Amino acid sequence: MQLDAYAYGNHLRMLPPTYKAGFAMGVLSIAFLSHVPVQLMIFCWMSIWIVKYAGIPSRLYIRLIGLAFVFVVLSLPALLVEVTQGKHVPAANAACGFAVADWYVYVSKNGLDQAGRLAARALAATSCLYFLMLTVPFNELLHVLRRLRIPEIVLELMLVMYRFIFVLLDVAANIRVAQLSRGGHNGFRNTMQDMGRLFVQVFVCAMEKQRKLAIGLAARGFEGTIRVYQVRDYKMPPRYHVEVVIGVLALIGMEWWMRGGL
Repeated sequence: MQLDAYAYGNHLRMLPPTYKAGFAMGVLSIAFLSHVPVQLMIFCWMSIWIVKYAGIPSRLYIRLIGLAFVFVVLSLPALLVEVTQGKHVPAANAACGFAVADWYVYVSKNGLDQAGRLAARALAATSCLYFLMLTVPFNELLHVLRRLRIPEIVLELMLVMYRFIFVLLDVAANIRVAQLSRGGHNGFRNTMQDMGRLFVQVFVCAMEKQRKLAIGLAARGFEGTIRVYQVRDYKMPPRYHVEVVIGVLALIGMEWWMRGGL
């Protein structure tokens, strides 16, 4: 819910959502196709847009990046750690390791290289997606997707699911508080039982909310399209436009130079 509040109250709120979405997706495409130095530049540049220009608190942004980076760290053992028989140790590829009986567990140099490239790409891509998520409210993002000819049924499902995330989180929080006030979540076994009851009650509540939503839409003459409010008084200060053009050209130029284009 806090992220949604920042999407509505950030300093870039009046910039056209199509421009912000296009900017984020364009830089994201460069991040997927570029080398590590360019990806690190993208991460720094998008962080400046998020923290300095949009006014998102740096502490919140660091927490979000850290949360995403946890998933990157969890994927690293599969890239870094290799196991082979002791007599087949590839000395040229082993950065460090240790023997276990007849086996040798080691961290490969190729794995370190892949992990570094993966981390840089993840940082760049995550910063682009956070820029989109923290500066474009969800209803405006729906308008952008509608202009891209995304099927209406898909947009309506996205809107309902998005709305239900906050409703069900609020319901789950209230149920958990009620359980704690009755001495629940005491010990592992009781916690598991209380969590099971919580999930069941949230599911029942979700079905009830869905039924009421369907009745409410039918009562308002729903004709197959959910209309949402859209701010149309957008402004695009020239300095942002100039910085976007120069920045994107600089990223493309650096990537071209790294590929030996100069």
